[in-house]
Amino acid sequence: MVKLLQLSTYPIVNPNHGGQIRSHAIKKQLIDIGFTVFNCSVSESGHEFYSEDDLIIKQEDIDSVVNVPFCGDLATSELCISGLYYEFLKNKIDSIIPEVIVLEQPWLWPAVKKYLTDNGNKVSHVKVVYSSQNIEYKTKKSILSDHGISSEDVISRIYELERDLCENCFFSIAVSKYDAELLNAMGSFKTIVAANGVHKRIIQRECDFIFSKALLGRRYALFVGSAYPPNAVGFWKMVNHSLSFLKNDEFIAVAGGISDIILPYGEIDSGVRFQHNKNKTICYGKVSEQFLLMLIGCASAILLPIVSGGGSNLKTAEAIASGKPVVATKTACRGYELNKIQSLTNFTVCDDGDVNLFKSSISYYLSRNNDNVSFSDEENLFRESVLWEKTLLTIVPAFQNIFDSYSYK
Repeated sequence: MVKLLQLSTYPIVNPNHGGQIRSHAIKKQLIDIGFTVFNCSVSESGHEFYSEDDLIIKQEDIDSVVNVPFCGDLATSELCISGLYYEFLKNKIDSIIPEVIVLEQPWLWPAVKKYLTDNGNKVSHVKVVYSSQNIEYKTKKSILSDHGISSEDVISRIYELERDLCENCFFSIAVSKYDAELLNAMGSFKTIVAANGVHKRIIQRECDFIFSKALLGRRYALFVGSAYPPNAVGFWKMVNHSLSFLKNDEFIAVAGGISDIILPYGEIDSGVRFQHNKNKTICYGKVSEQFLLMLIGCASAILLPIVSGGGSNLKTAEAIASGKPVVATKTACRGYELNKIQSLTNFTVCDDGDVNLFKSSISYYLSRNNDNVSFSDEENLFRESVLWEKTLLTIVPAFQNIFDSYSYK
């Protein structure tokens, strides 16, 4: 039995946001290779589901370490090397004695490094793999800049964390070629690119009767995302902070955690414009998989308005696989083959600052019937290439070599 411990700063017992879904998909791939996979997380509060393998950090502890907004992950990293948080991780590693530790994002690396250093020869066989989801110091700099927050100290601490992990990991995994180049520049000996993917879905293209009745004949473009600031910032930038271009029978449907922050980020004034935006937006919150499939199926278009941040957007893979009309920014397409995306049927890719094309494309898809569109065999193959079972194939040889090296002993 070759044991592998997957560490994260979020539980994956019931994945629903991008990082959880990617980590869970990687876990499944590793199990298919033959590893016995264990999971453990030390995280901020606010997640819906936890298991006995997850520890929640006290908010007062986070506030005592880093007092800069949007930096709970950095606080987690600095808290995990001492006190009950380190004891929790140490006891978990001791109980498993894994051959491999996979770090989903870099935040728990200080605790792993301390454990490996303190235990010396006892754990000299352990291989650490860094599974990166974006370049954290760049992503954090972008988020803080969007909110008018200057903190070079925070960015420097995150950079040093990532660099140290890159220099000490057995190999790293990136979501895009661009990220891979940056991980290599920070010292990663070997970096494997494994794009984000999506599980195969059967889109429900007929509206539920009750839902159809509630729409009153109105058409909508769908925006799905987590409560991640760049999601909201990008949306309002790409519609120029106004939904007045939508007709009376058109609106933006919003689903996922983004529902909690989309309107506050659009409230640049409390006057007529904000009220108009509010009237043109329906937020469904976190929805069931069945309801999401119906929302996708009945949508006139799917929106991908990302203009900042790092890594790649899991929602882009979902949009490609759905076969629905899509309006996206170039940044939202990072990590995938842009030339192939631009050749897809009913898939409009805009420059990040091209507000006019973004808005006119939404209006175009809202005004026409996009049902019963057929794709070529070549296009169908590309749309299927974003399924997890295809995107994660690139990591199989490296992990297979690790598995074989231990299983033959």
